[in-house]
Amino acid sequence: LQGFFMAIDEFELPEDLKIALGSVESQLANSATLLDNLLVWSRSQLQTDEPSIQEFPLADLVDHNMRLLQQMATTKGIILDNEVNPSDKIKSDPQMVSIVVRNLMQNAIKFTPKGGKVKVGLAHNGVASYLKISDNGVGMSQDKVNSLFDITTNKTTDGTNNEKGTGLGLVICKELIEKVGGEISVSSEQGQGTEFSLKFKN
Repeated sequence: LQGFFMAIDEFELPEDLKIALGSVESQLANSATLLDNLLVWSRSQLQTDEPSIQEFPLADLVDHNMRLLQQMATTKGIILDNEVNPSDKIKSDPQMVSIVVRNLMQNAIKFTPKGGKVKVGLAHNGVASYLKISDNGVGMSQDKVNSLFDITTNKTTDGTNNEKGTGLGLVICKELIEKVGGEISVSSEQGQGTEFSLKFKN
């Protein structure tokens, strides 16, 4: 399906058809995220999904996931901003990182009101690289932050457009990042937005 939607971009199509196809692609992306989460969760419980660590450019991966979620963002009037330099690379498992990035971006869109912004950037300090997904959405209390990565205590919350969730995505993010030797952290304040940070060793 990904190849199909990439291929249709090469053709001159009526604008209304492009919009309709974009909506279909976005809906498929949302369903694919849930299926990926369930698959990864089941594999992690069986401990059969081993990471494939390699160095890869990050900007294309972020662009790909932004494209999948663009219709969801457009519906809410949210800007998606990829600030990752095209030359930036990290060392990790690209498939696992892609699932995490998509989950965190989808979560950011969910809790950002109309007219907001979600951005993705990468920072380095010589020892590690930090992939940051931030928004200017509704934010969270410290109690909510403390319960995010525990499926037994993380209560799902409706998004700003009453979007529903399973509560599984953030748990998956933590498991995947730790599986590839990284770390995940979050800072947030009610009414001031949220920033998730993924740490990867250089």
